Amino acid sequence: MTDYSRSLMFGVSWFIQFMILFISFSVVVRLLFMPRNRWRINFRGWRRRQTPSWFLKLWRTDKESITLQERRVLLAGCGIRLLPEDYLAYRRFVLALLPGAAAVIYLLRLNGSIPVLTCWNLLFFFAGCYSCRCV
Repeated sequence: MTDYSRSLMFGVSWFIQFMILFISFSVVVRLLFMPRNRWRINFRGWRRRQTPSWFLKLWRTDKESITLQERRVLLAGCGIRLLPEDYLAYRRFVLALLPGAAAVIYLLRLNGSIPVLTCWNLLFFFAGCYSCRCV
């Protein structure tokens, strides 16, 4: 790798870091100054079709359980009108994809397709999403 391309990748990775920092800062500031009823979300009429039953069975959310009852109370308390089966199935689906996405990023780094700094930033992002499970 030439000196020019190395410095270009270094500059681009720093630009991406500052861009992520700016977006994070603006989101935090925006959330701080939003009205108090920000959790009152109405999803009436936003869905045209139901979630397929095979998808619910795959993620084991097709039957009544204690977890579904807890999610129903949680979503109702937040003002979100979403079926707890759908919420739990999509949440489990995303949490199952995160380690695979991290593995793909790591393999791309080993292949040399992406720089090391960008790889580690993405890996820490995926690890943070997976560990706090705020999906």
